Amino acid sequence: MTLVDVETHCEAPPDQVWALLVDWERQARWLRADAVEAPSQPSGGVGARVRRHVRVVGPLTIATDLIVTEWVPPRRLGVRRDGRLVTGVGAFEIAPTDQGTHVRWWEALAGPLGPLGGIALGVLAPRLERDRRRALARFKALSEAAGTR
Repeated sequence: MTLVDVETHCEAPPDQVWALLVDWERQARWLRADAVEAPSQPSGGVGARVRRHVRVVGPLTIATDLIVTEWVPPRRLGVRRDGRLVTGVGAFEIAPTDQGTHVRWWEALAGPLGPLGGIALGVLAPRLERDRRRALARFKALSEAAGTR
């Protein structure tokens, strides 16, 4: 397993941050995804399945299903990743602060082909972390802008 763990601080209240996090269709705006399909359950919650279409190279995209395993608004969203190339578990953890909300996003990921996939993910870990940091920066900007509407 390869652990990717990033965090940021949003100058927005936890309820506003949570609302953006579980606005499934808007996730494509801050994640590195071409499209995000709404969950199998309209309200979300444990058991909801969200499909992300992620661009790999050029026009090549891969669909990854995320299944919600924990739903504790506005504190924690846990997921299991069921993808053809990468599987694993992860969570978004949200905590109030004096100036807004602390957001932590972590994922423990496994690649295909057993140990060989683990080595490949280990090599890719810095890029995965950089991509997650960029996504959280976009998430932060969107969450803070949501309060100015």
